[in-house]
Amino acid sequence: MEIKFFKPKSEILQQYIEGYYFLTNTKSESSIEYFTFPNNYSILSIIENADILYSENAAIVKENQGQPILSDLICHYQKPIKLKYEGNINELTFYFKPLGLNAFIDKSLCQFSNKFFARFEPFDDYLESFRKILREVDTEIKIELIENYWLSKLKGFQHPFLVDVVNDLKDLENDYSITDLAKKYNTSRQNLTKHFESNLCKSP
Repeated sequence: MEIKFFKPKSEILQQYIEGYYFLTNTKSESSIEYFTFPNNYSILSIIENADILYSENAAIVKENQGQPILSDLICHYQKPIKLKYEGNINELTFYFKPLGLNAFIDKSLCQFSNKFFARFEPFDDYLESFRKILREVDTEIKIELIENYWLSKLKGFQHPFLVDVVNDLKDLENDYSITDLAKKYNTSRQNLTKHFESNLCKSP
């Protein structure tokens, strides 16, 4: 298995995307297993010619030539997930920062992610665009296509307090409680939680 990880070149995209990686596995290689651990990113994986078999806290990505391109989003899990790859796999995975994906979509994040792994096809040209990206062999061209695509979809994200609350929670010098943050932004704990679940698919 080969994994190549990249940070966005665009300073604009760096605000929203932590990074992305290309994963390739060949049929000649033995099956690969690894764990992914709970985090605060919205993780978007796009895979061609494969089936994904889900079970509790696990997923098997298995080669299936001719299978339509799959795009799955995961935003909320509380236990490690074991991933297993079998056969020829061509995958592109994005790590969007908290609230990062919200800047590209026209609905709240929870409407795209109502279960463990959710199918994610937000735009009419999305699957075909990423099919071309996955099939491109030149890495630099792939990167250019990826960044141009996301820049073309950028809408921005506006919220009266959520961006500031997320920044407060990332501030390691202050140990805010949820009650402290609710008071700081003149809202209730319940309302704060509702906005987190709607826009991050996570509790504060």
